[in-house]
Amino acid sequence: MKRPLNLLLCTALCIALPACAQSGAPSGTDTATQARIGERQLALKEHDGRCALLEPGQAGLDLQLKWPCQFHLDREGGLRTRQVGENRVLLVESSEKVPDSQDCRTEIQAVRTHGNGLEASKAVSRVAACPPFQWDEKVFIGLFETRP
Repeated sequence: MKRPLNLLLCTALCIALPACAQSGAPSGTDTATQARIGERQLALKEHDGRCALLEPGQAGLDLQLKWPCQFHLDREGGLRTRQVGENRVLLVESSEKVPDSQDCRTEIQAVRTHGNGLEASKAVSRVAACPPFQWDEKVFIGLFETRP
């Protein structure tokens, strides 16, 4: 009986604490706002109330997301990415609680490696879910697909 109670308490804490977005120890230098993708060191910073993706030696990439934002992390706390063709894709998410509710308004934008640079998707996904959440694999691809 003690084990289910501990699991219930841990689940309740993860729902209540934003730090649980990094569930587990971060791998390498990955955190909610700093990550490494291959040899690239990336950081998320605030720029005019919006989220910007910075990489040393490159121009900053302004995203369509409100600040604060964070990298989408896997269950172990490392940067979650997917290989799509020749590009590596990562997700950035921005979430805020809905007043008087258990729900969140979460926006997700994809970023992919593009040669020596980075490219943000023009589309942003809007969902009613609170992080931490393991977004569907299709989000990594779908935000770059063009629609007629």
